[in-house]
Order: sequence, then structure tokens, then C-alpha cells
Amino acid sequence: MNKEAKTTITTKAYKEATEWLVSLEIEVTPKEGKPTKVRSLLTTEQTTELMNKIKFANYTAKSQNHKKP
Repeated sequence: MNKEAKTTITTKAYKEATEWLVSLEIEVTPKEGKPTKVRSLLTTEQTTELMNKIKFANYTAKSQNHKKP
């Protein structure tokens, strides 16, 4: 991972028509260069699936980091 890049994650829940959605925006700014933004609208089901995948990956990474070489 590039430790010189800054990553910002922004979320917002809002109602569109009759359904609530989650807006997800990820912005990565390298030390030198222009920032890159990715925006997505997610249903609550997609948001839950994404959260579960992130939790699993985070748990795996933490487990590997705690292992003795």
C-alpha cells in the first residue's frame, strides 16, 4: 500500500423515491497528482454485503499481522 496517498471514505444515507439508498464515495489523493474519486449508490442489501466482506478481509489481515514470523 502506498503510505504517501491519503484515502477518504464518505457515506450518506438518503431516500430516493420510495427506497433508502447508501451513497459511497472513496477519494484517493496521491502525494503528488490529482485525486481520484469513485462514487456508487448501494442498496441496503449491497451495503450489508460490502460490510461483511470488509469485516472478513480485515479480520484475516489482523490475524496474519499478529502471527509470529
